[in-house]
Amino acid sequence: MTFACRVLDRQIRAELSLLDDGLSVLLAGGDKSHIGAVSVAEPDGRTQTVDFPGHREREVAKQWAAVLAQICGCRTAVVTMMGLPVRAFSVC
Repeated sequence: MTFACRVLDRQIRAELSLLDDGLSVLLAGGDKSHIGAVSVAEPDGRTQTVDFPGHREREVAKQWAAVLAQICGCRTAVVTMMGLPVRAFSVC
C-alpha cells in the first residue's frame, strides 16, 4: 500500500508492506533519495534506531516505527530515504 503527499513542495511517499510477521515501511522522496535512518520497534515500546552522520531522519524513523508498532501490534521496521531540507524537520 502506498501513500503520497507533498512536504515543502516535495513529493514524499510511504510504502507499507504487511509481512507474515511484522510491518515494513519505506519513507522516500524529496530532493535526493538516500538511506538516512532505520528504526525497528516492538509493540511493547522497545525501539532500535541506526542513523548515519549528517542525516536528520532519526526522529522521523523512530516515531513512525514506535507508533505503527503500537497500533498494529507487531514488529515494525521503518527505513527513511528522504531528501528534505533541514527546515522540513521543524514542521514535522
